[in-house]
Amino acid sequence: MLARWRPILLFSCGLVGGGIAAATALWVLHGLVGGSHPRVAVPALGLGSVAVVLRDFGWVSWKLPQRAQQVPQRVPRRGAVLGPLQFGFEMGTGVRTHLTSTLPYLVALTLLLAADSFAIFLLVGVGFGIGRALFPVLRARSANTDRWDEHVLKRYPWIRRACAVMGVAAVAVLAVFLLP
Repeated sequence: MLARWRPILLFSCGLVGGGIAAATALWVLHGLVGGSHPRVAVPALGLGSVAVVLRDFGWVSWKLPQRAQQVPQRVPRRGAVLGPLQFGFEMGTGVRTHLTSTLPYLVALTLLLAADSFAIFLLVGVGFGIGRALFPVLRARSANTDRWDEHVLKRYPWIRRACAVMGVAAVAVLAVFLLP
């Protein structure tokens, strides 16, 4: 049983580690730019929220600023431990993978404009990694992964929209508590 779950657990740990690394990089960037005043942050987060809803609902379309490259196939082949761990880490940073949702960009903007504490950045990074790990963990728990894939693909537009709405609501709550 553990042998079956080992790669998924290592991959998930890599995802969380990558989320922490990305959040730490945002924290450093936040330190360089010095945060933001509520008069700037609130309209920027409002516009960002509108952009997330418009794009993730499919009402408008534009390319996201990202590296258009997948994690190379050689990475998962680096061994039973290093392969899934590194693959997860690279995906967890959000840098070396395709992001289909606009929401992570809004979360990053929220951190840059409204958060001050490294603990908040850290929690968001862990949450990003755990959120990315949910799909592979749930898929592995499925008795029939092909059927699970079909089920998710059929419902993906609704999943994406629900995540956009919940994410925008979470950003609003964060902004209320984080902004002075």
